[in-house]
Amino acid sequence: MTQKEYKFVNSTLMSGSSDVFRTAIGGYWRSVARETDSTFVELEGTPLSDSDSDGWLDPETSLFTAINNNDDLIENTSDEVVYPSRKIPVRILGDSDTVKNDKHWEIIFTGGTFGDETYVPILPDTVFEKTHFIYNLPYSKREEKEMSDLGLSSIQISYEYNSFLPPYETYAKSQRSELLIPNYYLFTDLQGRDFSEGSVDLELYDDQIISYATREGQYEGVGGLYKLNTVALAQIGFDKTEASPAQLQEKNKRYTNLTTTYLTPALQQYPLSSSTIQYIENKMKNIYLDANALDRLYVQKRADSSWSRKKFPFYVKIDFPLDHYGSTFANVFKEEQYTARFLKVLKEAFMGEIDNPALNMSIAPGSTAYDVSDHHQIVDPTDGEIPLTIDTSTVTESDYNTIDFEKLLFYMYNNYKSVSDDGICIGENTNDRLACFDTTGAYRHFNNIAATEVIETLTENLQNQDDQKLADGVTPLSEIYDDMGQYVETLVYRVQKVGGTPSGDSRAQNTLQNYWFMNTEDLDDFTFIDTQVKYGVDYTYNVYAYILTIGRKYKFSNLLLTSQLGYDEDHTIIEDLVITRGAWGVEFYDPTTGETADQLYYTDGDGLDPDPDPIDNTYATLSQTWLSAPYAADAYLEYEYYSKITEIPIYSKTLKILDNPANATNVFPYQHSNASNKIGFGLYYDTFSEESIPEALSSTDVSLRAAYANANDLIEDEKILLESVSRARFVEIYRIAYKPTSRTDFAAGLISTIDLKISNYKTPENIFTGQTAPHSTYTYTNTFFDEKIRTNQDYYYLFRILNEQRSLAQWSDIYKVNLVDDGGFIYSLFDTFFESDLEEDTFVTPSKDIKKLIHLQPSEWHMSLNTEEADFNETAQSQLGNVFAGSADDLIWGKTFKVRLTSKKTGKKIDLNITYNLNRE
Repeated sequence: MTQKEYKFVNSTLMSGSSDVFRTAIGGYWRSVARETDSTFVELEGTPLSDSDSDGWLDPETSLFTAINNNDDLIENTSDEVVYPSRKIPVRILGDSDTVKNDKHWEIIFTGGTFGDETYVPILPDTVFEKTHFIYNLPYSKREEKEMSDLGLSSIQISYEYNSFLPPYETYAKSQRSELLIPNYYLFTDLQGRDFSEGSVDLELYDDQIISYATREGQYEGVGGLYKLNTVALAQIGFDKTEASPAQLQEKNKRYTNLTTTYLTPALQQYPLSSSTIQYIENKMKNIYLDANALDRLYVQKRADSSWSRKKFPFYVKIDFPLDHYGSTFANVFKEEQYTARFLKVLKEAFMGEIDNPALNMSIAPGSTAYDVSDHHQIVDPTDGEIPLTIDTSTVTESDYNTIDFEKLLFYMYNNYKSVSDDGICIGENTNDRLACFDTTGAYRHFNNIAATEVIETLTENLQNQDDQKLADGVTPLSEIYDDMGQYVETLVYRVQKVGGTPSGDSRAQNTLQNYWFMNTEDLDDFTFIDTQVKYGVDYTYNVYAYILTIGRKYKFSNLLLTSQLGYDEDHTIIEDLVITRGAWGVEFYDPTTGETADQLYYTDGDGLDPDPDPIDNTYATLSQTWLSAPYAADAYLEYEYYSKITEIPIYSKTLKILDNPANATNVFPYQHSNASNKIGFGLYYDTFSEESIPEALSSTDVSLRAAYANANDLIEDEKILLESVSRARFVEIYRIAYKPTSRTDFAAGLISTIDLKISNYKTPENIFTGQTAPHSTYTYTNTFFDEKIRTNQDYYYLFRILNEQRSLAQWSDIYKVNLVDDGGFIYSLFDTFFESDLEEDTFVTPSKDIKKLIHLQPSEWHMSLNTEEADFNETAQSQLGNVFAGSADDLIWGKTFKVRLTSKKTGKKIDLNITYNLNRE
């Protein structure tokens, strides 16, 4: 199970719901806990069963003995509706063991009090819905990392920070709306277009879009923004024909026409007009990626490649798998070139924008209550050092926004004029896209033809489903009361961008933008890119799936009950090939009027075919019949398909774009050779190495650390694989006068900050130098810090070099300094501490004497004095090196042995590492 399995059951299917009949007979759902784990709770269905295979279903309640429907008597209830709308007679039998008499039988169905029992009507004339489906959702990226050995499918909302371009960041932050920042999908679609005067490409897009992209016509080369700037590369002596792929990737981030001429300085030099700003701020609220846009941008790899997106300095990136469980209706929309309008109308429906009194049509999202179980895996929170994964499942009841799919399609057919204009379709102005914003009816024919085709496909599909189920022996009764999942298909995805940290209902809280895009079989995974963001600003992204489900609506009608006429023990009846001797003569009546009524469910004498006259008697009517049970009820089960689109939240995350932590600092301490009592440190920006996220000291550090770890889904002790993008800039020197126990002791000890900026440096005009295209700030990578200190006192120093974004930075080691004054002779003592050296072990009963339990002692072969190589004619002092302990061939001295002790009671083990050392005295 690579994804989380969510089981959706609409609440009226649950045991104890308003559908009393379902609770009584079975076919309901309930929450069930595992016997071995009470915290594991899942939804379990209890379908009606046919235990003896006689065609009659066995109800759970003792009030009824058997239930069946007669599929030979299925009728259409209406030929004027699109969906198959039918009814089938159902018969319910009861016996005298639990039903006392005819009155008791009536009260069971119509409600009332019989003896000490009070009954609610068991077959109310109420329309119920049966929608049950399974939908899989991906794990979060953090969860995938924590359970990396399981191969889980995940969604990740993160970002990529590719290049430090201060003028562009300043421009973006100065915009009153993020929607005015260049949009990745629009600019990617424009690549290759010619917007010079007289070009035919000018006719493909709205004038305001061209004005937005070309900065009111001042920058005509928008179609070549993604190309490398060959002039800039030549000025720095870079030959792309001889470059490695890695070198090309780096230059692709910093030396395209986009970064060197458009994002700066064109954006700053050529402001937009007020009319263009107003147009863009409105149109960019909703961005539609229809099937043709997805094909051009993703299938053709224009947008779905790191080579394209990394040309932008930074952006939010969302990666997630697309659902391919079903594609019937998404393909129909695609084939009819109707995906653009479907996206737009879906948006209008779920945003509550459709209200057409002239058509007596108002489509707003309703609320459907579902009981939902989520079966997935987690890391066992109670486990020890070695993480283990366990299954978990909970059941919750939640409300989901839904739209009637049939109603939506007929709205699209009848209403061909646009009701909103706050959106834009990515791509050129084709007929299907122009039809989305048609306000005059010019595209009425196109809309009607496409909508008709979708409606006909839906109708045909449902009719085929119904016929196939009957051919397979699945009757309406058994289907409505089984636990089989129903058809589900993901049609559309939405990415909602919310400004700031959300609170309350995120739907209404500062929604900046929505992206709507079709699901497609052509892609397994989707990478969403949002360049319309500001550096260091919080954004919340909510990802939704809009899924089509096809369930059933049903109700019981025309209830008829029986009253007994007599019993004939010799009479034989045949019901569904079952022969029964002994029968009750009964008469059907309508309990609402008390008048006799013709039965609804009947068969002929052989129990196979319908027979309107089951009693061979001149005076008998259809209201009388023989039964194998003393009590019976007939009713029509009316049913039809019910399709709706449900909004399913997939994932949500709040994050901000931040530069990666700066590298560590190499420190070289020294003492001034004069009598100044000064010491100093050479501080050098180290090369990049993969390290865990740096420790936080200040409150600012704490916030930055939490934000960076969250945005990048870092788990404990995970290494950071990316280097700081901006340069080394600010050196921080911390000092305290007492021995620290951890780095946090330096939090209040900041004594100096050194700016590494190269003063008075001016970049040559029109010349691109260094690693980043035009950059007003250049910095050193090293500096020196000197200060005068007191003698004969310990000082402790800590250093780090922050980047230009003042992100986190890896810390240096801790340096202990003491300037010793020894009777006028002054010298320095430097010592280095790692953080692990600062930890003070706290022992509680650190050892226990077990000599009474175990005693280890070397044998005499290792203890005896070996004088074989000693010369006793020489002095004892000279022969010490020739005298040894032990005469064994393989001595134990200097060797380590492992001894394992195993508890007989608990099975726990302890290993003792014992080393034998020989000491001379």
